[in-house]
Amino acid sequence: MTVETRTTIQLGDITEVEIECTKCHARIIWNPRDADHFIPLLCKKCDTPFFIRNSQEHRDLLQLLSLINTYSHTGNYHLRFSLGNPEATRSCPILTKE
Repeated sequence: MTVETRTTIQLGDITEVEIECTKCHARIIWNPRDADHFIPLLCKKCDTPFFIRNSQEHRDLLQLLSLINTYSHTGNYHLRFSLGNPEATRSCPILTKE
């Protein structure tokens, strides 16, 4: 017998989405349940550019936030994602039936 510890989340478990500036480490946090998502093109603290106006990356992030909201309420199935955590994997016990 083997025991395996896995961490999974459903889209409904996501309560915040965060973007962090790699220069000054300022963070912006969104609630994916909000109907309107404004994603700035620049860091509000140091003006480092995050996105190019109307870029595919900027549009994709807006769509991702919308999709998280849309698919977190589906009634016909559960969509889950496994989270990788090497530290948890190393520390979990493995039981083997011999």
